[in-house]
Amino acid sequence: DAALKAHFEYDMLRDADISATGNAALHNGRFTLVLAQCAQTQIGTVRAGRSTMARRVAGIICPNANTPLIASDADGWTAAGLAENLSAEIPMATAKLSGADGAFVFQAQGPGASQGKVQIAHARITDMTRSPRFRPLSGGATVMLANKRVTGEATMAGKHGARVGRVTFVHDLNSGAGKADIAARDVHFDPKGLQPADLSPLLAQVRKAKGSARGTGSVAWTRRGTTSHGVLEIAELD
Repeated sequence: DAALKAHFEYDMLRDADISATGNAALHNGRFTLVLAQCAQTQIGTVRAGRSTMARRVAGIICPNANTPLIASDADGWTAAGLAENLSAEIPMATAKLSGADGAFVFQAQGPGASQGKVQIAHARITDMTRSPRFRPLSGGATVMLANKRVTGEATMAGKHGARVGRVTFVHDLNSGAGKADIAARDVHFDPKGLQPADLSPLLAQVRKAKGSARGTGSVAWTRRGTTSHGVLEIAELD
C-alpha cells in the first residue's frame, strides 16, 4: 500500500480531491483503486447530464469489503464505497446535507449512461433559502440514478426524533425539471415535545399545541425557478 493524493475530474466528478492509503493498479487495460483505509475526500461538483446534483461535497469515503473504490476499463467504470460524515449542497432542493452516513455504487457503460444508487442511513438536512421553509430535519433516504432520471424516497424526523413524514422526488437530468411530494401522516404535537414551529418558521404563531395533524405538499422546479404549495389538515388540536 502507498499514500495517495490526487486532484482529478472524471465523468460525473468535477474538481475532486482525495487523500488516501491504498493500491492503484493498471493491469491489462483495467485501472483499479483499492483503499486500505478510509480517505478524506472533497468534490467541487457532481454533475449528471446537464444537471448539478451536488456541490461542495466533503467527507470520509471508506472501502466496502474488498470492492475497489474505482474500477475503469474500455467498457466503462464503477465506483462503490461507504460514506461517513458527508456534507453537500443539493441545488435542486436548495438545501444542505450534513452528517450523512451511507453507501453508494455508480457505474457507466458508454457516454451518458451513468446509473447508480445511494443509500443514506442517517443525515441532517437544512433549508438554504433566504426565508427558510422548514427547520432542520433528520432522516434516511434511497436515491436512484437511471435512464437520465434521479428518483428517490426519504423519511424525515423533526425535533426530539418525532417522525414527520415521507418525501418522494424525481428529477429529469436533460430538462433540469423535477418535483418532490411531501406527505406528513399523523404528526403528534405536545407542549413538552414537538410543536408546529419546530417544523417550519411559517407555523411560529401556533404555540403550546397538543393533538395531531396531517399535511401534504409539493415542490416543483425548473431551470427558471421553483414553486411550492401545501395543505395542513388539523384532525385534533388543542
